[in-house]
Amino acid sequence: MAVRAATRWGVLERQEAEFSEKPEDPLVKSIHTSFLNYDAAPVPFPISLYATESSIEKSADPLLRWGAYLHGGYEIVQIPGNHFSLFGGPHVGRVADALRRSIRRADRDSEAGP
Repeated sequence: MAVRAATRWGVLERQEAEFSEKPEDPLVKSIHTSFLNYDAAPVPFPISLYATESSIEKSADPLLRWGAYLHGGYEIVQIPGNHFSLFGGPHVGRVADALRRSIRRADRDSEAGP
């Protein structure tokens, strides 16, 4: 299943090439395993797409290949760092702030109704 997902997303060769460079941290390994095994399905509701600055800079697709699944609308939330620094040091507070803003916005939207 992991190979199928990685091939579908076009990341198999990149993941294999970069894996040896990745930290041995259990969280990082878990994130990569989840990514390779994830089988996305379209969602009919609005979402907040969190994208690191480095992901946005490296990608030709501003939706980072999620566009086909975002049937209910979206907002792109740019967050600092990269996948390895995202939840640590100076970045974690900014990520938490971004999550709080998205949750407040979703609460307001759900109270306002369709």
